[in-house]
Amino acid sequence: MNVFTALRIRRFRCADLRRRKGCAEAVDDRQRRVPGFSQPALEGLVVAVVGSGGLGSEFVRGAAKKGIGRLNLYDGDPVTLSNLNRQMFRPGDIGKNKAVCLARNASRLGYLGSQLVAVPFYIQAAVDRGLEQPCDAVFCGVDNDQTRAYVAERYLDKPVIFAAVSTDAGHGYVAVQEPGGACFRCIHPQAFDHETAVPVEDGQCPVDPAVIDILGVTAMVALYALDSLVMERPRTWNFKQVVLHGQMPDITAAVSRRSDCPLCSSVEAPSTG
Repeated sequence: MNVFTALRIRRFRCADLRRRKGCAEAVDDRQRRVPGFSQPALEGLVVAVVGSGGLGSEFVRGAAKKGIGRLNLYDGDPVTLSNLNRQMFRPGDIGKNKAVCLARNASRLGYLGSQLVAVPFYIQAAVDRGLEQPCDAVFCGVDNDQTRAYVAERYLDKPVIFAAVSTDAGHGYVAVQEPGGACFRCIHPQAFDHETAVPVEDGQCPVDPAVIDILGVTAMVALYALDSLVMERPRTWNFKQVVLHGQMPDITAAVSRRSDCPLCSSVEAPSTG
């Protein structure tokens, strides 16, 4: 039984220091100087964040700092003691819902007015209960292939950024699914192999090795990918693997859409006319 069934959607908002006298031009000055960067594009963006654990914590922290308009967080897990060394939680959060605690904690770190909406259920349960929130794009940072496959299929009509890290914590990847382009199944077909999918029972996370360095690096690559979807920051890839230990090469690839893909081959590409 999910202990969070009685919880409601919670809403938090970051301070907006640009409203303070003398601060309007200074708070986001440095990122506005980046070639191609558009603060208005971020402020008008609504992003669904599926998973509020290690990758979600780093992604949401960065997104709130940058001033993304609204972040809808989904997770049904409770905070545990083992989360504290790499996720954005405090001892007082233990036993409470991850999405709610992450939204609250991140709201204290942003200064550009981002809104954070916490939905205290896994994405599948949120959809079943009619609690899914409208969004423009999706970040999926969960630790199981079943949910990645579900998100890939449900959001074929929206940009989706997938992020994952290896169990040896030595490398991570980011895959970008865009409407009309290669879907997640085209890019990473192994995630749809039920023989290798990670089982998740009763909402419990796999007890895999994890450390903050690879989580932070991978989440920031995903955050860059999000920028590239809504502003003039260049990106030539839809799959990037970052390797920390150097025992194999980094990978930057533009994977083509497969004409025989069981997931996206029947979906028409958007008209460019």
